[in-house]
Amino acid sequence: QINCLSYSPGKRILAGGLVNGKIAMWQHRAGSFLQEHWIVLPTIDLSDSFIQIQWSPAHSLLAANNISDVMILNEQPISTSISVQSAVVQISPYHVQLETLDPPNILSIRTDIHIRGVC
Repeated sequence: QINCLSYSPGKRILAGGLVNGKIAMWQHRAGSFLQEHWIVLPTIDLSDSFIQIQWSPAHSLLAANNISDVMILNEQPISTSISVQSAVVQISPYHVQLETLDPPNILSIRTDIHIRGVC
């Protein structure tokens, strides 16, 4: 269920704050606003139900407000490092995932420290 919506004309992205703590996004392609002209983007999983979201008119920032917090989301490229037997993928500024092939294992690491890339 969607609690709130915000559209960025510059990025042509519609963002919806969901009751399950996720933000769903759709990007509008050229043409009319019919369903086939929208691309579903990956969701952002945060925490609590959102009561308000708003795109910044001057920057590529999205403010998300739940009952107790306001989060400012900034678009950034995902960083990865891949070797023969393992891969490290940066999921968010505070979350990386280590995957090994032999033996198969996935380790999720979250931190309070802002991660600025993996190598």
